[in-house]
Amino acid sequence: MRFEEKRFKKLFSDISSYYEIPEYQRAYEWDTFEKKKRNQVKEFWEDLNEFISSNFEFTMGNVILLKEGDKHEVVDGQQRLTTSLILIRSIVDRLKELGYENLAKELESKYIVYKENDYVRIKFKPQEYDRNFWDDFIVSGIKKREPETPSQRRIKEAKEFFDRKLRIEN
Repeated sequence: MRFEEKRFKKLFSDISSYYEIPEYQRAYEWDTFEKKKRNQVKEFWEDLNEFISSNFEFTMGNVILLKEGDKHEVVDGQQRLTTSLILIRSIVDRLKELGYENLAKELESKYIVYKENDYVRIKFKPQEYDRNFWDDFIVSGIKKREPETPSQRRIKEAKEFFDRKLRIEN
């Protein structure tokens, strides 16, 4: 087993690589409900804001991967990684709204879906039962599809949470 420290952007630097949550891992569970004892999405947002206003490094925590060719199975860290990518989709959408199309495309190509000519690589794949919703809602930005599972509902709610925060706090 080999351990190495990498920055988040370095994880996604290889265009041929992608990340997949294996079926044995739990589905996306981070909630946004204020009534719950713990709101992990809100805590994640607050931690990022605290990091931005400080001179300290932000540590996302451990992400444990099992590499099989171009695929990296996420053995640990799937909640943080999924939440980070939901936030990146919200940032991409907001950049497009503000007219920063080139920057939005650059972020989208690096973290969400890489496209070049006929080659398309979705950079992150959740469990199979959430994949179609993820591909529509996060990868393609299609908002018409309604969630069918609790984890799909949480993905949608996290995206809406970040969308609101990016509009309010800029």
